[in-house]
Amino acid sequence: PAMIKKAVTMSDIAKVMNVSTVTVSKALGDRDGVSEELRERIKQKATEMGYRMHTGGRGVHDGLSYNIGIIVARHFISDASSFYWIVYRYIVELLQKQNYYGMLEVVNDSDVDVMEIPNSVLDRKVDGLIVLGQFPDSYVDKLMSHNIPTVFLDFYGSREDAETVLSDNFYGAYMLTSYLIAN
Repeated sequence: PAMIKKAVTMSDIAKVMNVSTVTVSKALGDRDGVSEELRERIKQKATEMGYRMHTGGRGVHDGLSYNIGIIVARHFISDASSFYWIVYRYIVELLQKQNYYGMLEVVNDSDVDVMEIPNSVLDRKVDGLIVLGQFPDSYVDKLMSHNIPTVFLDFYGSREDAETVLSDNFYGAYMLTSYLIAN
């Protein structure tokens, strides 16, 4: 069986550095009470040991949650090999490299009908949203009324202020067909 690697704690760093856990906490949190030289040595040792700062603490300092909501309609991901599952996986991998978390929010048709917005948006648990696929304009309006930075992927709507990423499906189909015929 594979070994599960235990997360490095502030206490582990304190033991190696021969300082108190409080000193490590102050250094990693950029708080007073630690010399600049010691602070840098502790941060370097934490990085070497693979310490990951708890995002809850990080958010207290910069006001960010380090969560990105990824919203998709259930009917777009009913098949485990669907395009949007692949896109979601890729987005999450990219977010992880930036020390962010991707929170998948699956919206049912009934949620759209009654204009129910995901709790992560209502409770402001996300710093931004990525919306996969098409939603009705009325639902998009309500979603965007929460003033959370939002990017729509594979979406076409009537709002000019909606940031969207589209592929040129017609030209792509033309290239695909031409390639097929040529071969």
